[in-house]
Amino acid sequence: MMIDGPLFFTPDFGFYAPLRYTLIDMNLNNGLGKVTANKIGMSEPDTLNGGQITAVRHANGRDWWVMVQKLFEGTYLKYRLTPEGLIFDHYQTIGETLENAVGQAVFSPDGQWYAFYGNWDLWPYKTGLYLYRFDRCTGLLSEPLFKQYEDGIEASGAAISPNSRFLYVSQWDKVLQYDLLAPDILASETVVAEYDGFLDERGYPTRFYKFLLAPDGRLYGNIPNYNSRYLHVIDQPDLPGDSCNLIQHAVFLPTYNIWSLPNVPFYRLYDEPGSPCDTLNSVGTKTFSPSRTAALRVWPVPAADVLYFSAEGDWSGTADLWLFDGLGRAVLTRPGLQIAPVATVRLDGLPAGAYHYVLRQQGRVVKTGKVIRTP
Repeated sequence: MMIDGPLFFTPDFGFYAPLRYTLIDMNLNNGLGKVTANKIGMSEPDTLNGGQITAVRHANGRDWWVMVQKLFEGTYLKYRLTPEGLIFDHYQTIGETLENAVGQAVFSPDGQWYAFYGNWDLWPYKTGLYLYRFDRCTGLLSEPLFKQYEDGIEASGAAISPNSRFLYVSQWDKVLQYDLLAPDILASETVVAEYDGFLDERGYPTRFYKFLLAPDGRLYGNIPNYNSRYLHVIDQPDLPGDSCNLIQHAVFLPTYNIWSLPNVPFYRLYDEPGSPCDTLNSVGTKTFSPSRTAALRVWPVPAADVLYFSAEGDWSGTADLWLFDGLGRAVLTRPGLQIAPVATVRLDGLPAGAYHYVLRQQGRVVKTGKVIRTP
């Protein structure tokens, strides 16, 4: 199922007409899928905020909550996705009045938090953070927090760490971190990165926009306002402050991206044991465990002009790096590389192509692999 809404624009803002959905049967078309019912409109005639459709699994481990925001009101529409289809469940009015904000909405991986951050108005822009507790059984928001920021911030986004402790807010030229376990969450604000002035191959700036939690447990962020081939990475988002290790323009994409990242829910959350809604007794509880089988990580692949080597877990000491070309010739060596938490290796002077790397510690090979340098 794909859930969206037709987007309309006026001279002052964009908004969605009532929600709709499309059914796709993935068993058809040789596994590629085929649309079986297109653009089915929901019965609620509300005009919606221009974006921020998001979902989280219900406490019963089977159904899903789908939540959207009403235009210019502090009202949320809650839908239930069940085996019978997408069904409207209830309205809830809570917290500050919602502006028509372009930005990002996200549930925490444990389903206990809902955050919405965005900018509104024409220049000078205004931005604000809406933060709530969320009950996966009832679908109700509670304990609202709101913070409005200084005028003039353009792009904006929000993401929550895999351990559901840290909220990240991107603000055009900086990224903020909030501790969701702090007694005063808004007072825990920490700046974890500021735009470093980097320009891409066409001379465009690579500032901060939206962030997405990936299956590897890292947060990847795209670039606002321009087509770009770069992504930022928060390498250790479960750690506080600078130790989260936000690496700017770390991934070089094979093609250009603009404005958006995939809008997908967190699939590794299941039933909530002990909840009144945990009545199916057939799903089982799983927690998020990032897929990191090796103690060492080498990225991005492909790489443009920089490779990053990072150590995870209880790694200590240095490592020696050898990089070999396709003929087995050593083209780069870096003895005594300090890879905890991360080391930067420049590829200046190396032609585009495939290379093989070897990392040794005290004469023992600890990791090998292939990397590709792009033109």
